[in-house]
Amino acid sequence: PPRLTTRFVETDALTAARAGSLGYAEFQTPLSEPGGGVAGALRSLAALAAGDPTDNCCVNLVQHGGDLVAMTETQRSWRAIDPATLKSRGRVPWAAGSRLGVLGTAHPHPDPAGGGGLINVATDINPPFFSSYQVYTVSAQPPWHRQLLASIPCDDRAAPRWLHSFGVTDRSVVVIEQPAAYDVPAMLGVRSASHG
Repeated sequence: PPRLTTRFVETDALTAARAGSLGYAEFQTPLSEPGGGVAGALRSLAALAAGDPTDNCCVNLVQHGGDLVAMTETQRSWRAIDPATLKSRGRVPWAAGSRLGVLGTAHPHPDPAGGGGLINVATDINPPFFSSYQVYTVSAQPPWHRQLLASIPCDDRAAPRWLHSFGVTDRSVVVIEQPAAYDVPAMLGVRSASHG
């Protein structure tokens, strides 16, 4: 008979939650409550600018480079998981100098060029003028390197759109801007999220 085994993925966000704290900005949940003042907004802005939102990798699990990889829509969330025991092995070892975007999809696709790599899309949030989507490859073996393939300016650079996933063909990556925009002021705790 099949055996069900479950484990928490050991992350910084889980450690903070066990200690009774919201240690990181979560999806549409800023570090500071709306109306938390300038200090709270600056704290949230610093975390966003540093690419340091949550590592709560609760969205997807893919096989890559001999590991299972748990992830969510942040660049720091990728965690290696032992496929036999489900034990957390730690944060994915990104190669130096391969940081792209702040957020990204949790649904990378196999690279049609072969070689075992992945293709993913990151969102670089730099309002009001420079937000963009960054299409990149991920190498097949650690330390994993992210190589930029294309940078696409957001239609509204002050309000980049949330990308849940994207399409890949043999020759193209298809990125569709969805109607749901990131509410950057809400991400900073300046106002409540609109969710629409």
